[in-house]
Amino acid sequence: MMPTPVFKRQQPIAESSPQLAYKPNLQLLLIASSAQSQAIKRLLGNIYDVIVVDSIDKMTIDIYEHDFSLIVVYPQSCGKSGLDCIKQLKADQLCCDIPIIAVLAEHARADEFATIQAGAIDCMVMPLKPVILSAKIQNHMVLGERIKQLEVASSTDGLTGLHNRTQLETVLTREWFNARRGHHFISALMIDVDHFKHFNDSFGHLQGDECLKSIAAIVQNTRRRGTDFAARFGGEEFVMILPFTDNAGAVKFAQYLIKRVRKLAIQSAVGSYEPVTISVGVSTCSPYNMEDNSDKPWQLIELADNKLYEAKQAGRDRFCS
Repeated sequence: MMPTPVFKRQQPIAESSPQLAYKPNLQLLLIASSAQSQAIKRLLGNIYDVIVVDSIDKMTIDIYEHDFSLIVVYPQSCGKSGLDCIKQLKADQLCCDIPIIAVLAEHARADEFATIQAGAIDCMVMPLKPVILSAKIQNHMVLGERIKQLEVASSTDGLTGLHNRTQLETVLTREWFNARRGHHFISALMIDVDHFKHFNDSFGHLQGDECLKSIAAIVQNTRRRGTDFAARFGGEEFVMILPFTDNAGAVKFAQYLIKRVRKLAIQSAVGSYEPVTISVGVSTCSPYNMEDNSDKPWQLIELADNKLYEAKQAGRDRFCS
């Protein structure tokens, strides 16, 4: 019978640590004038986080900072047709996959078909009762969340609950080109459990799975922003994608992860008092400054993997950047 390693109960993370990720209320973006949005905020403000901007051009920061489940746009507030609004929103990589309801002015009734054909999931024409619009919003929010849950289930690693490698490719590509367009840094961490084969040989694969789940929980809880992404890369390797994070910020993540995994105090082998540790490779890129390779997002992972190798060669239980 295989021996069982010592697992310490995880302690609450200190306030000085990177902020824990949490699931906020569902978020709704209204692109409307303040007068147009008042009734919807009154009816749905206690159910959803309702963010209001008065034009598509002013939504960029909110799209970066929030995870919207639905967009409701009043084209007249933007001075555009419903067709033009939908085309502009669908052309934006940050919001092209978010469902959109268009609320047209009465004189624009003839645009209803073209607006839906352009990609709106629903189209309504003024005048309309706010309670009807709010009911439709709630229906679409519920449907959107069910679809999102199915997408999450298909992109989740069954053991650790982190995203899987298929989802990594999607997110890496999206965030890389967002960084190139938005002129900001993007960083990656490659994380590997040190001497994990020795751990499995000592305690067996079932205990190895428990070890990986404990470390995955720390990786997941270390995310600060909604855009921070964590995935199981394969075996005992994990990866984090950190948009809007420069090298100094990514190094702080790596240092924190190494410290937290040691504090788990999981026995690394039979008869050993040394805890399980991790090694981390850190890479940072600014795609907008790269003339030749700005269209190659996987280089961010390759650079982090090279730094991980350096950390391993330098003695493990450390990071290299």
